[in-house]
Amino acid sequence: MVARNWLLLLLTGLLLAVASHRPAPALAQSPEEMAPLRFAIVPYKSPRSLAETYDPLLHRLEERLQRPVHLLSTRDVATFLHRGQAREYDLLLAPPTLLLQLEEAGYRVIARGAPDFRGGVVVLAGSAIHEPADFRGKRVAAIGRHSYGGYLFFHHRLEEAGIDPHEELELFFTRQVDTIVYGVLSSRYDAGVIRLDTLETPAVSPFRQRLRVVFESVDIPQFPFMVKGEMDDQAVAVILEELVKLAPSSPEDLKILQSLQVSRIEPATTNDYQEFLRLIKQPANSFCCSNKPGPSDAREAE
Repeated sequence: MVARNWLLLLLTGLLLAVASHRPAPALAQSPEEMAPLRFAIVPYKSPRSLAETYDPLLHRLEERLQRPVHLLSTRDVATFLHRGQAREYDLLLAPPTLLLQLEEAGYRVIARGAPDFRGGVVVLAGSAIHEPADFRGKRVAAIGRHSYGGYLFFHHRLEEAGIDPHEELELFFTRQVDTIVYGVLSSRYDAGVIRLDTLETPAVSPFRQRLRVVFESVDIPQFPFMVKGEMDDQAVAVILEELVKLAPSSPEDLKILQSLQVSRIEPATTNDYQEFLRLIKQPANSFCCSNKPGPSDAREAE
């Protein structure tokens, strides 16, 4: 009996010793920290193209944040805005024309691409279109009504000349810059509204001499990256660091930068958009930034 009690005491002591040297369990994450981070990108490319382009960045964010990161997009910009206003996203990349509505929904700007860009209206070099009045009755392709460089500045320019774009032009919203350029080159469209830096891309630059720019916009800031206002500061710092680290020297990073048509990502706040925001607050531009269907939304390129 004494031997058995001694053996039990010895085993108990060994178990206590092992337990005392066992690492303490990790602190449980909050439900918000364990839930996937929802990264939404405005549909400026097809879902498949966006997934392939941003996949390396998602993996880096998952590794740094220690939580899943899901990439999301929508069929159209109006749906993207509606879901953003419903706060369905944690991190998003949006057109600057939607910045005010998303800020009102509780998001804040943390970064943007650089440098700024301009929109422009292009026609064939030999086209008879030179002035706003020349666009009457013409077939014009544009990106979409939420795009300042890809439509809105052109809309404003025509209205200043007393022309109603929805009544006096045939408008087509294609959402794809390449479709617009090739449509103008093939005379499918009489004019196209595009980002002017598209003319310098490898796919379009060989045809540059066949195109003429009728007029162009002011400088436009690149799309802002935005996060929910209540996101943990440490998580925001990690996301910002990974965005700013994107470098042209890395093939994976270069693919993202080229997709955005920028040379780098830099820290930013809403203050960096103030001049542009004053511009889109003008009455002539007010329709661009709502989530209600516009007059031309039903007409898409065939």
